[in-house]
Amino acid sequence: MKRPKTTLIITVSILVLSLIFYFVPFDTLLGKIPFVKEIYNNTTLSINLKNGDADVKINDKSYGKTPLVINNLVNGEYTIVLSKISESEVFYKDHSFDIYLAQNTEARIDIEIGPNSLLQGVVLYYTAIPKGSGNTGLVTITSSPLGSKISLDGELLSNTPLSGYLLTKGQYTIKMSKTGYEELETPIIIREGYHLNVKGFLFPVPLTLETAINESE
Repeated sequence: MKRPKTTLIITVSILVLSLIFYFVPFDTLLGKIPFVKEIYNNTTLSINLKNGDADVKINDKSYGKTPLVINNLVNGEYTIVLSKISESEVFYKDHSFDIYLAQNTEARIDIEIGPNSLLQGVVLYYTAIPKGSGNTGLVTITSSPLGSKISLDGELLSNTPLSGYLLTKGQYTIKMSKTGYEELETPIIIREGYHLNVKGFLFPVPLTLETAINESE
């Protein structure tokens, strides 16, 4: 009598575990196990807003207002929505950013929100890649507007978009520029075995009386 009961318990347990692993991603499951989650959830997201504050929602959950540093997040895809705090409800629009948090990395959103849909700043995050030889990593750089010039440590590199560019691990400074827009400069860190994704946003140069006269000549 005991054997059939034992067999039934084992069968049911296997079925339940199979359903859990099927419907719950393995990464998410590891991130919820006590003790393991302290080691596994080691990603960080920092959000900073220049010239003001913003309410922050991450995957539809409120996290308060900027500046924020959120530790021990599970690796995976995240949607961050920034709503600039202002007395005017129509002057500033909400902005949404889709990023991926790779294990043992830090993602950064360093943004200034202007009127309407204007943004100035950067969004940086890593994705894991197979480790190669030579202590190298990859970087992909996009921008708004497209076609911005990219300088790496003062040397002209390319125009955006730049995809999967191989660099030796270390710290660099990139600058994005385009006629009619303010320059954007930011430090980056290339890590071995990781692909750094950089999205830059450039403000249009403010139109002044002097600028308008020069353009009309």
